[in-house]
Amino acid sequence: MSKIKSIYFVLISFFIAKLLFFTKYMVILWDEAVYIGVGKSIFSLGKIGLFEPIRPIVLPIFLGFFWKINLNIILFGKLIALIFSLIYLYLTYLLAKEIFDKKVAIISSIIIAITPVFFFNSTQIMTGIPSTVFAMFAILLLIRKKSPYLIGFFTALSFLTRFPQGILLPAVLLSVYLLQKKKERIQNIKKILVSFIITTTPHLIFNLVIYINPFYPFILALRHQGNPVHAASSILHDILYYIIEPIKDNLIFIFLIMGLFFILQKKLKKDKKIILISLAFYLLYFTYTSNKQLRFSLVFLPLLATLSSFGIVELIRRINRLRIKAIKIPILIIIAIFIAFSSFLAIKEDIRLHNWWKVTEEPEIQAEFYRYFIDKETNCIFTTDPVPVAYTDKLFIPFYNSAFEANLLFDKLKDRCNYIIYTPDPFPCEYFDDICYQQKNELISKLNTTKTKIFHKEYENQEYNIYI
Repeated sequence: MSKIKSIYFVLISFFIAKLLFFTKYMVILWDEAVYIGVGKSIFSLGKIGLFEPIRPIVLPIFLGFFWKINLNIILFGKLIALIFSLIYLYLTYLLAKEIFDKKVAIISSIIIAITPVFFFNSTQIMTGIPSTVFAMFAILLLIRKKSPYLIGFFTALSFLTRFPQGILLPAVLLSVYLLQKKKERIQNIKKILVSFIITTTPHLIFNLVIYINPFYPFILALRHQGNPVHAASSILHDILYYIIEPIKDNLIFIFLIMGLFFILQKKLKKDKKIILISLAFYLLYFTYTSNKQLRFSLVFLPLLATLSSFGIVELIRRINRLRIKAIKIPILIIIAIFIAFSSFLAIKEDIRLHNWWKVTEEPEIQAEFYRYFIDKETNCIFTTDPVPVAYTDKLFIPFYNSAFEANLLFDKLKDRCNYIIYTPDPFPCEYFDDICYQQKNELISKLNTTKTKIFHKEYENQEYNIYI
């Protein structure tokens, strides 16, 4: 450790641990399949794949490129996810070092590396980690007082990778206004805005041409944030969700409270207060939205880890100033035991998630259902499950947003596609009302009376059907 930087040791250890993932069979999740499908759709000009307006385009462009040059889109999608995760760890280190010191920085990166929500998602083809990489670039550039145009570019790139990251723009602009000199701040704000607008304009033009409304995907994304399926269990849990759940995921985050307490006592340099402004914006936005999921915390997890690490280091520094060893040593031992125990629990959960999700051979559902259409002649496939698009180069048309919308699409386009995939899973009516059940039953009735069922099987108590 004396001959190499500690951060490289953390990165190499994490990389080796994640390599075990690639020795097992890769199972694709719902959202991963959608991003793969959108990538195929973009690079085939809509002839293959699946398209959802609600999805940002940056990650699908990466995936579609791999597919277009005939590389294994799943394998290379997982590899790009791992690369972004390694950059995420390194940028956490750089950010913490810039704001505090190397000791806080290395502890921050270790906290992130062992936190289950990060460890599990680090090889998932999702937008949380890549978008945060671009966001951290923007924050680092702002702290280092680099080009405002680059700050605007990376802020826009973060937004185009994951729409909720748009909350970073007002955080950056407010930070510039409050923390920079009067002579510079107005000009810098203008440059950031110009860069942001130029970077996002091609996407807005695309939306204008396709949907008439340039902001249509963003409106859909905002509506999705109100999804009641993932609502918190109580008002208090709703308000404190993104403090309580990260602590439950990794007990070391309890030091976040001390970090915030100490930072209020110890004046932070003016140009580094963006960490507090950004965290406040993120927490306000995600607390306001009713759709609560722990994985959403990935966009501000580096900020939580940095403040938690500062809480640990500063607490130990203050305890070390105590002159009475009979008090100091027992307290330090208790802290050490707590951190070791918390780390053990986090790593144990990492291993459990790895073993639970990663299988050693191709699952039945994948061989029988997801790959069903590989050798079939199709013009298109209506589907309530996007996962088959990851394994088959066919055109899929989704109708899983709601039971009501599925009925409308079926009535309008039922003769367009020669196959229909139906699974009841996308329509969790227990979170809505009786009308949802009526619409769902009506759709099933239409399928059974107007189409022929050619496939039916249950996997893990879930029903899967294919009609022709």
